[in-house]
Amino acid sequence: MKKIIFFVITIFLISLVLASDEISIATNSMYSFSDSISTHEKAKTVGELEQMISDNQEKINTEINKLTKNKKIVYENQKEIQQAVYSLLSMESLLPAVGILVSDIGRQLNNSFQITTSAEENILSRSSFSHLLFGGDFNSANEIESEINSNKERISILRELNLRSNGSTEVQNILEEQIKNIEDEQARLQEIVNSEKSSKGLFGWIWK
Repeated sequence: MKKIIFFVITIFLISLVLASDEISIATNSMYSFSDSISTHEKAKTVGELEQMISDNQEKINTEINKLTKNKKIVYENQKEIQQAVYSLLSMESLLPAVGILVSDIGRQLNNSFQITTSAEENILSRSSFSHLLFGGDFNSANEIESEINSNKERISILRELNLRSNGSTEVQNILEEQIKNIEDEQARLQEIVNSEKSSKGLFGWIWK
């Protein structure tokens, strides 16, 4: 009898935790971070490009400061990707022969950014009790890992395009800096994936 009561209580607690997490995630999904590439312009000179990047960084920081705790953490973590996307699109006209290809990669990275920020939000939105019971968020971790793999290919393409471009040394250096920022972010995301997948929880084995 005691085992049955314990089992019923356990199932009840599990259902409460799952419901709490679903509400938290649903609430988060209602927020739409302003897309800094929606009204972007193409720089005509290196100086203009540098100023545009600087202004956009200030805009990103201002918008991040308006966010609630978990969102602020996520977008602060991933703001270098958002900045990189803006930079790749803005420098299109300064990279003869490959500019359109570079900006296309920028748009792909923007789509990836939307996926990874949402997945990281889901991970942070889970309660510590839920994490204790069920371990890491494998679904969100897998989503992030899939984007990491795709972004590694995009990084390789960007480096190849930078070598092929006839842009000035200054523009090539700016592009390489953005590539490095994208690369560093993939390493940070991989740490999240590893952490989530290594956390099994008390009942995680039931679903994993």
